[in-house]
Amino acid sequence: MTKYPSFDRKSLTFSARRLERGIHIHARFNAPKLSSGEQGRYRQDITVDPETRAVIGLSTSYSRDGSRYLAAHGSGHDRLRLFATQIRDRFLKSPCWAALKGRDPDPHYIVDQEGNVTVRQRSRD
Repeated sequence: MTKYPSFDRKSLTFSARRLERGIHIHARFNAPKLSSGEQGRYRQDITVDPETRAVIGLSTSYSRDGSRYLAAHGSGHDRLRLFATQIRDRFLKSPCWAALKGRDPDPHYIVDQEGNVTVRQRSRD
C-alpha cells in the first residue's frame, strides 16, 4: 500500500471550465494503485474555489480492463485527495488558470493545460 501517493506528471492531461460552484478540472494521469501498487490510469474531477483556491469537490475513478471504476475506498480516499491537491497546484501555475480565474461561469468554454480554448456548441432544446 502506498502511503504518500504520487503520479506520473508526464502522463497528466487536464482541461477546465468555469461553473457556478467553481472551476471544474477534468484530469487524467497514470499512478500506482493505492491498494496494490500496480500501475493504473486515473481520472479526477476536481472543483476549485476561485477565491480561496481550495479543492471543494472531488470524484476519482480508475480504468482497468477497459472498464471504469469509482475509487472511493476507506482511508484511501484521503490519499486520493493528495493527487487532487498536486493537480490543483499544477493547474494554478498553468495558462488554464489565467484564462478562467476572472471569467463568468460558462460550461461551454473549456481551456486545456496549454491554454487552448474550445467552445462547445450549446444544444438546442
